Amino acid sequence: MGLKEQFDSEGYIILKGILTNHKEIIESLRHLLSLSSEFTDNSHWNSTGFVMSPTNPTQVQKVQSLGLFAPHILDMVFRHSAIQSALAEIRPICNQDFFGTKFFPMYPGATSVNWHQDNHFFGTSSSHITSCAVYLEPTNQANGCLKVIPRSHLSGILPHAPGSGIWANGEWATGVNEEEAVQVECEAGSVVLFNSLLLHAANVNETTDRTRFSLFSHFVPRGLDFSWREEDFSYGVFKDRYHYVE
Repeated sequence: MGLKEQFDSEGYIILKGILTNHKEIIESLRHLLSLSSEFTDNSHWNSTGFVMSPTNPTQVQKVQSLGLFAPHILDMVFRHSAIQSALAEIRPICNQDFFGTKFFPMYPGATSVNWHQDNHFFGTSSSHITSCAVYLEPTNQANGCLKVIPRSHLSGILPHAPGSGIWANGEWATGVNEEEAVQVECEAGSVVLFNSLLLHAANVNETTDRTRFSLFSHFVPRGLDFSWREEDFSYGVFKDRYHYVE
């Protein structure tokens, strides 16, 4: 089965170890984290900046709109030729933007996301948005790997509700049958491209000595604009949206 056939059928593909510069990227992100005290912490999980853990207010859970704080990541990762090649195969659209860049350090014992569809946070049911997950370290179930429900992208938008406790930072899909989940374990430098309607989550990092550095973004046809609540994701309005190829 080719990449496009698998993407259309299952809703995701895995590009194993394609980012050979993952150690360099990790070092630059560690430097960014060392500067986190210079930036204002967020009071809301969906606002730009350093979002703190819901259970540990001194620990960064994610950096929202990463490209605004570390613009070098845009070329190093999201415009990488290997990602561009795979995207051209599964989404043969000439002009793409990408937006919503994020960084999850995911420390030992920490969380990132519960079950959801990315489209819920975009305010659109479009099936033309491709989410991109980049795993910079070896990732398995123990340290919080991605898990997906194959073919769930074919079911349309599902209900979501605000989370609580360790999942307080977000809104999550209800009624998910986790018995259908597939664990996406991968080596360092691997990239997972998936339909933004695909149900996905991350395991809790149950280790005591391993992080799970990962990056995320979303590719969208250049002419597709949408908004969620009071956030307009249009190019030129939303600061964390970029042309893929200028």
